[in-house]
Amino acid sequence: MFRLDDRVAIITGAATGLGQAIAVALASAGARLAISDQPEVPLDETAALAGEHGREVFCFPMDVRDLRQIAEGFAAVDERFGRLDILVNNAGINRRAPAWRSPRRTGMTTSPPTSRAGSSAPRRPPGA
Repeated sequence: MFRLDDRVAIITGAATGLGQAIAVALASAGARLAISDQPEVPLDETAALAGEHGREVFCFPMDVRDLRQIAEGFAAVDERFGRLDILVNNAGINRRAPAWRSPRRTGMTTSPPTSRAGSSAPRRPPGA
């Protein structure tokens, strides 16, 4: 297994399912986590599971459809950790809709802003 000691990872859509599993896996590999989901979705369970690996877990609300919340979320992560090494754009919406309003459209419209915010985050060596 690879190690991610002291690397900082943001995982969007981390409250349940795949996002939760990714958060726990990254924590088990040594990463420090910043996990987010929509403001009304609790992150307690994911934080507890990831925290069992002894890694720091920072929870913050962020609706990836809202550019202001994206900017505030990434600023909070920078304030807390001072760096970002890994971005997992996992947030999405799963609901029945006509094909032209498919959940895929959410991923296509929300991944670029979070990726842009992540690419401008500070890059410092682990432990710095």
